[in-house]
Amino acid sequence: MEDKYKQQLIEFLKEISAASDEFINSLLWAVNQKKVRKGTVINESGTVGISSRFLCVGIIGLYQEKDGGASLEHLFGASDIVREFHSYYTGKPSPYFLLAMSDAVFLQIDRGQEGIQIRRSPELLEVDNALYQYILQRRTKLNAIRVAGLEKGVEQLNDFLPGAYQLLKLKDLTSFFNCSISTVSRWKRDTKDK
Repeated sequence: MEDKYKQQLIEFLKEISAASDEFINSLLWAVNQKKVRKGTVINESGTVGISSRFLCVGIIGLYQEKDGGASLEHLFGASDIVREFHSYYTGKPSPYFLLAMSDAVFLQIDRGQEGIQIRRSPELLEVDNALYQYILQRRTKLNAIRVAGLEKGVEQLNDFLPGAYQLLKLKDLTSFFNCSISTVSRWKRDTKDK
């Protein structure tokens, strides 16, 4: 694992929890660095999400297969915890898949890989709870952006996840902001003229 990404994770864990250096260092042995290219499917639909990923660099989309094709449901940016939320916690197969929308680097740990001593640690529960709260906070903010609609939401999305908007295709915008292709096309044309 590259030192700059390791340090990024350590600083993140210290920011959201009171985890000790000893605990963090004992956790790091199970963390693997992964680099993926744009367009890589990270977790396929129909599988159980057992991995928790700390996104260091890049943008990842959470998609659901629907009759009309893949529908963008959520976005993850740098310092986000990337996982299919429900599958990770329930252990049931997910109807969602994760797709790298740009080249990305993340640090991954699989559920159960923490080591027997750590699993019994109250610090693991504290960190897991802090991560859960962080994820909920980020999801709530992104859902508020989504509900704000296309016109207001794109600007807010640019502030929240810099660079994400430029990676979204027409179909991504329609599914994410729940509007028609003609609405997005008209909005793009109108904002281009400004």
